[in-house]
Amino acid sequence: MNEATLKKAGQHRVAAATESSPPVRVGLVALGCKVNQYELDALGTELRRRGYVCVEADEPADAYCVNTCAVTATSEKKSRQLIRRLHHQNPQAVIVVMGCYSQRAAATVASLPGVRLVIGTGGRARIPDWLDQQMAARISMAGDGEGDGDGDGQGNRDGGSAGAETRVHPVYRLRDYEELPTAFTRHTRAVVKIQDGCSLFCSYCIIPHLRGPGRSRPPEAVREEVRQLVAAGYQEIVLTGVHLAGYGEDLPGEWTLARLVREVGKVPGLTRLRLSSLHPNEVTDDLLQVLEETPAFCPHFHLPVQSGDDDILKRMRRRYRADQVRRLAERLRRIWPEVALTTDIITGFPGETEAAFARTVSLCQDVGWSRLHVFPFSPREGTPAARYPDQVEKAVREERARELIRLGRELAESYHRRFVGRQVEVLIEEEDPAGRALIGLTRTYVRVRVRPGEPGRPDAPDESEERSRPPARSLIQVDVTGADAGGLEAVCRSA
Repeated sequence: MNEATLKKAGQHRVAAATESSPPVRVGLVALGCKVNQYELDALGTELRRRGYVCVEADEPADAYCVNTCAVTATSEKKSRQLIRRLHHQNPQAVIVVMGCYSQRAAATVASLPGVRLVIGTGGRARIPDWLDQQMAARISMAGDGEGDGDGDGQGNRDGGSAGAETRVHPVYRLRDYEELPTAFTRHTRAVVKIQDGCSLFCSYCIIPHLRGPGRSRPPEAVREEVRQLVAAGYQEIVLTGVHLAGYGEDLPGEWTLARLVREVGKVPGLTRLRLSSLHPNEVTDDLLQVLEETPAFCPHFHLPVQSGDDDILKRMRRRYRADQVRRLAERLRRIWPEVALTTDIITGFPGETEAAFARTVSLCQDVGWSRLHVFPFSPREGTPAARYPDQVEKAVREERARELIRLGRELAESYHRRFVGRQVEVLIEEEDPAGRALIGLTRTYVRVRVRPGEPGRPDAPDESEERSRPPARSLIQVDVTGADAGGLEAVCRSA
């Protein structure tokens, strides 16, 4: 049989099985960035369409799909640990691994227990077809009384990966964006991937080597996915990409991120629109004008500045300097006085002296970030920074990270306290584990714990409050009663 016939046969066998027996369950888990989460959500959309039941990673499943991360050595370690844990909790499950870590270390991933398929950062759209064939083979073997084999007839009963299949290909020549199904996520906020790859090659970053050059998604596909998500009830859309501001550089017709945002902002019913990450030098006049004219835009800019020292920024191959960041922060606050400014900082980059680190601390204080994400420098083999001679000792890198984390908490609390005594809009995401409050996000990306009832009433809700609680994806107005580094406390009179 040819490939198309095999594909249809596999889908038919899986669909038939779900009618006569429990449906095939697939656990989905993504590590790392919003791009990874989007890709996994899109995969889940297609699997559900084919009759699979998608579950959380800690639930029993017939198969698991893991989207891995390789931005740091710690990310790679977490990817391996997760795969081993999934195999340990369910030794008979098929494990499919994709993403940046599998692109970087396919052989290592293939050797991990339980792994049956290794996909890199391309070819994800073929995973459902492969699962159809694997699950159909298992169903057939079970029907023939052969028990729970590994699905390929090799009888790998211990769940090991002696027969793991690897489909990882070089990324440097990729030119086309890989289209995936609409990512209907279980989360409250929907992520829409508009771009893949990066051509900047910052000196410390391995991602361009794993994702390939920048490739933009056709604008009509982006707008259509946003339309579908809004129609499905998602109140907030987050545009994301590996290099978000690189959108349009490879497209005909003078497309830019600003032009795309203008088009997306026209989608009827769109309530909230957020951008995931922009380098400071990429916040252009055109983009700011469009954002000002877009009512749905959430005034939150994630600007991964990485350092506040100009010499370090130059060695990192970043395309801006510290004073540009300060001027940009001032400009953004003139436009949106309550704007949230968040950032990433790398501590202990090669050549970072005490004076250089002090300049990073000074920049953080001057800007007053509402949230700091801090990472000790992690040498990535294959990048120039890993070969720089003046490496900073690990203990120093980690101590500087701890210092910035402490500063980040102070800055976050200072930002949050400005909202105490005021009313803010919150998008409800979930209920807290104790069942006493709802958790949500403001337009400026501040997490809020919302209690029902009037200010000053006890925490514990009564039965009428339980019945009147707004569901997830609801937009509500709340009164802010308190703040700390973690976010806001609030009450909802209309809950």
